[in-house]
Amino acid sequence: MRKTIFAITALSLITMVPLAAQAAASKQERIGVGAGAVVGAAAGGPAGLIVGAALGAYLGDNMH
Repeated sequence: MRKTIFAITALSLITMVPLAAQAAASKQERIGVGAGAVVGAAAGGPAGLIVGAALGAYLGDNMH
């Protein structure tokens, strides 16, 4: 049991290191995610929220 907990903890820490090194999202990207999520949720429910947020993040990241 202890080995399993140790292995899960070690793998979690190893996989989180690259995520911590990434740059923070730009203001435009955060606005795109929020606006896309709201519009997507209104248009298509939960699936629309996910698609809208992803599309908003993409557009916010590429349109400066």
